[in-house]
Amino acid sequence: MKRDFLSKVSHDLKTPLASMQETTRLLLDEVPGPLTETQARLLRLNHEGGQRLSAMISKILDLSAMESGTLGVEIGHHDAAALVQQAVAVTSSVAADRSVRITTEIADPAPRLACDGDLVIQVLVNLLENAVKFSPEGGTVRLAARTVAERPAEVPEEHWNDVVAGEDPAPAVLMSVVDEGPGVPEDEADAIFDRFYQTSAGRRVQGRGVGLGLCICREIVDAHGGAIWVRPNPRGGSVFSVLLPRALPLRRAPVEATSFS
Repeated sequence: MKRDFLSKVSHDLKTPLASMQETTRLLLDEVPGPLTETQARLLRLNHEGGQRLSAMISKILDLSAMESGTLGVEIGHHDAAALVQQAVAVTSSVAADRSVRITTEIADPAPRLACDGDLVIQVLVNLLENAVKFSPEGGTVRLAARTVAERPAEVPEEHWNDVVAGEDPAPAVLMSVVDEGPGVPEDEADAIFDRFYQTSAGRRVQGRGVGLGLCICREIVDAHGGAIWVRPNPRGGSVFSVLLPRALPLRRAPVEATSFS
């Protein structure tokens, strides 16, 4: 009942919110007439707040679809480098606003994935946005991707066994997002993937979200038969890692397609 309520209310909020944002945009474009500097600044604040609220509503709707079993997963063959580039392009403006640099390290040849490309991009975007949000101004976020045929030291054995199974296992793809933020306390490393959970550091971040991004990441990764976890960055900050099989059947069968905004 709670999921149904959240889904319906969130959906009904999107239409009036979109109208409000469009009105604000028209005012910022000075269609009705010129603005003073103070008026423009206040309208920009209003528009940014609307964008954050819209993102929160979209995440609630995404999670509702996933939990109800209506997550549509369309498997295809994708180049990991292309997925990484698209995710970086989506988050580049957010990074620029905080003067945070995003670098990429893609193995040569680039890994290829049997996955839903749009959903994997959504995972990478969520991880990059979090990394940028928690990184200090002027910091660097690194996104890396490579094929692994044997378990690397940084991959916990239980995750490796869950993802790479069978007598003749195929190589997996390991993607990592490294930030220079405050890090995640060891006793919260699992809880941060729960719905609405936020660390004490996260609650102090300006413009913080509703605490659903990492939960959505876990749902998507689980649907691909993969694993996601966080570990400390030896140089300070956190390393979020995603291990995906290159070609494994889905753990959860899709029911119907769901679009993501």
